[in-house]
Amino acid sequence: MFDKYDSTITQKNNLVKSQFSSLDKDQPFRYNEYNHMTQNIISSGVNHQVPADLKNILTANSELLQKWNNLTPLARNEWICWTTIVKQEKTRKEHLVRLQEEILEGKKRPCCWPGCPHRRESAKKWFKNV
Repeated sequence: MFDKYDSTITQKNNLVKSQFSSLDKDQPFRYNEYNHMTQNIISSGVNHQVPADLKNILTANSELLQKWNNLTPLARNEWICWTTIVKQEKTRKEHLVRLQEEILEGKKRPCCWPGCPHRRESAKKWFKNV
């Protein structure tokens, strides 16, 4: 009699555990319109993961985060590579500012960018140390 009840409880517990195991420990939590705590999901690119400084920018602006997550994985990959491939910290900060502005304007990819050399063989000629 109790075996059926115990197995139902075990199945429900396993379901809850599996839902929480998929959460990214590095992603911050926020409260939604129903005052429930939710996790900000930040989608990554094809070859590149979202760096910490870009994660901070995306989680600080919900509109930017929504537009970021609506980009295709290839488009996100281009933005990440365009931001991280630069040599100087000053240039990287400028790219982060421009990324925010242009994605909010609706642009899908960085302008005047030959493409990610880690993904496209034809783009490698534009970069020396890739």
